Formats: sequence, C-alpha cells, structure tokens
Amino acid sequence: MEEERDESRKSRKEKEMERRRLRDRERRQSMSQDERERHLARRRKNYQLRRQRAEVSRIGSQIQGITGEGSQCGNTNGGPCETFGEDTEKVEY
Repeated sequence: MEEERDESRKSRKEKEMERRRLRDRERRQSMSQDERERHLARRRKNYQLRRQRAEVSRIGSQIQGITGEGSQCGNTNGGPCETFGEDTEKVEY
C-alpha cells in the first residue's frame, strides 16, 4: 500500500519535472536575442552569488571548528554576522 503510494508520488514528480523541462526549453527557444542575453547574465550572476555564499559558509564552518563556537547571530541570508553594543554606532553604507 505504502509502496504504491511512493511509486505514484515518484511518478507524478518525474512527470512534473519533465513538463517543466519542456516548458522551459520552449520558453528559451522563443526568447529574443536581448531576452536571452539578460537570461544568461542573470544565470551567471546567480551562479557567482551561490559560489560566494558557499565559500563564506565553508570558511565560517572552518572558523567555528577552530574556535569551537557556534553562530550567535541567527543570520540566515548568508551575509556576515554583525553585532553592535550600546556604545557602538552602526554606520550604513
């Protein structure tokens, strides 16, 4: 019973992925040259941002391993963790 449900879910998921692939392929083929250039530029930028976040995360993990400290800020956006005391003025850039 449960195996049938898992197989059905897997089949639906595969069909949905194939449908999305086809839709995306058709959309890309119908793009103008300008749209395609913007699309590729956005993909390159997103790739670079993912690589930077992964590197920052990797370095942060190494530092935590060395110092034995966990993250204290709860920052989930991948940016640096900044803390400011009462006597510290935060400067916006």
